[in-house]
Amino acid sequence: MRQMHVVSLLRTMTWRELAGLAIGALLLASIAKKLAPETVKPLLHHAGLALPLLLLMAKDIAHAPQAWQRLRSAHAARAPWHAHVTALLPPELPGLFKLDRLLWLGCLRRVQAKPRPVTLPEGVALTYLERGAYNTARAVVFVALLLELPTHALLLHLFIKDPDALLVIHVLGAIAVLYTLAWVLGDRWHIGPGRHVMTAEALHLRVGVRVEGTLPLAAIARVEPVDLLLPTWRHRHGVARNDTLVVTPFDKPNCMLVLHQHAQVDILLHQVTTRLPQYVFLYLDRPALLAAHVDRMRSTVSMPC
Repeated sequence: MRQMHVVSLLRTMTWRELAGLAIGALLLASIAKKLAPETVKPLLHHAGLALPLLLLMAKDIAHAPQAWQRLRSAHAARAPWHAHVTALLPPELPGLFKLDRLLWLGCLRRVQAKPRPVTLPEGVALTYLERGAYNTARAVVFVALLLELPTHALLLHLFIKDPDALLVIHVLGAIAVLYTLAWVLGDRWHIGPGRHVMTAEALHLRVGVRVEGTLPLAAIARVEPVDLLLPTWRHRHGVARNDTLVVTPFDKPNCMLVLHQHAQVDILLHQVTTRLPQYVFLYLDRPALLAAHVDRMRSTVSMPC
């Protein structure tokens, strides 16, 4: 029973969360090695390297049945050989590569000042940038990036004397800054005017290339305001984390879509096809507009002929 609980925990944990745990384990092992006696340091060194790999391996093994099913589907569809290889990988990994490529492409389009093509249909615009903090957060990131390299250059010389090691760290820091800058610029270009669109039949969700999908209005049971932090809300209502999804570029959600229990709607989340859970949290500049539109639709449907 306990083994099944561990497998279930590994399956519900995202790869990003697991990567954070692996990095944390590596840092803890590094600190422990500094404080440990000399006789124990070699053991801690090997354990620090093995523990992150063991965590990633355990996560991969927990998803082995799904990987086997994807491989069988690719074989049945007579897909090319690279599709068979992709089927064995965690879906988040190809999705991350695709997301990375799209963000770099968006950065290039932003630098070239090319307008983003309009792909959403006509309807009620539900904006999320006018009153949100996304643009402020983006400005803070730019300032932090401008201060990062000179701060590194000043501080590293105080602690690291080896010129070769300094060069490697400076190069890695510059690459990290460049990568972050490209992703921020690319994300802003893809987000464009920053809005979801509601038509008479569906809610078209769009947060750049991070979230794309169409949610039929018939799948929405109700819209509720949210004024709590998500962990607090989940704890108060006894809802598991994998039953919730946050669709916002940066801000804390202020409204929630409650889907019908048997609704089956798939969207692209970080370029991976994902089934929407029952509770979808949004940030909107005017959440009352969404609630009023959904209530109007429900009253129209329930009105007798």
